[in-house]
Amino acid sequence: MMRQVSPVIVAAFAALAIVSVGISSPARAGDKDVLYVHGTHPPAIDGETLGLNDASSLGYSSFRDAIVDEGFTLTEFEAGPGSSATLTPTLLSNYKVVILSSNNRNFSAAEATAVNNWVNAGGGLVAFSDAAFGRDQNGDGDNDADDAGNNTGIPNTLGADSDNSLTQQFGMQFLRDSANGVYTAGLSNTDYQFEDFLWTNDPGDGVIRFKGEGVSPIKVSGPAQVLLRFTDTQRGDGSSNPALNSADTNDGINLDQTIAALAVAQIGSGRVIGTFDRNTFFNDGGPGTDLTEADNEQFARNLVLYASGVPEPTTLAVLAFATPLLLRRRR
Repeated sequence: MMRQVSPVIVAAFAALAIVSVGISSPARAGDKDVLYVHGTHPPAIDGETLGLNDASSLGYSSFRDAIVDEGFTLTEFEAGPGSSATLTPTLLSNYKVVILSSNNRNFSAAEATAVNNWVNAGGGLVAFSDAAFGRDQNGDGDNDADDAGNNTGIPNTLGADSDNSLTQQFGMQFLRDSANGVYTAGLSNTDYQFEDFLWTNDPGDGVIRFKGEGVSPIKVSGPAQVLLRFTDTQRGDGSSNPALNSADTNDGINLDQTIAALAVAQIGSGRVIGTFDRNTFFNDGGPGTDLTEADNEQFARNLVLYASGVPEPTTLAVLAFATPLLLRRRR
């Protein structure tokens, strides 16, 4: 029997505004079919494949197993730079959830429209960006000597731009990977938390904690809302001093704006959720962090459950400027 859920209780300062977003009932057909969009070009120089069938520390086989354990069926869709594979209305109609893994693919306007219509009709989109992936900086579909020196951080924008060609229409702009000489130490092995994500699958202490390393935070605008603000995160040393890639600050983006570690949007009958790192989901021993650390595995499960339309209270209160965000339930 489904548990009844109380309205959201948000602990916040009185001067801060709370935005309420209605949550629709999930669709029923194909609720457990997931499309995992992955790049076809050679992976990053350090071999970070993110492949669902890759059992190495740089793969996502454990992520796959966790999602399958929730009853989902995953299909890996290769769609990197130069690929003829296309996100069409017909393809999308077969899936309840689409996961945008790192791929460096700049999707077309027609694909963006197809995704928009699919989400409005009840689809769920999960996105995470990290511009270190692929390193095909010149966009010629390979990863060879002419890409040398264009690895992470400032030089490489393709990983973020790939997601943005689909997510900006929902109010989520993924920023550049912050993994460079200035920011890597500051954002390494960072612990992020908010309470009782999704009101279900609680790991036991009422808090879901997830980690990221060399992250790509999200600049949020309507209709998206912040679920966890980037400035409310903590570094591994316990301090709270996140920083953006200097290339983003040079573009006029700063932490006084609405920058998220985790963002959500209710779009028609569907949902979009964006999180700031792919390292969260690496197999055991992956660089920076992996699925075994903190509550990363439960967080992965909950991302897909949310996107699939797991029932929630009729009102989701999203607080953009306070920490922590408290999401309570009645058992």
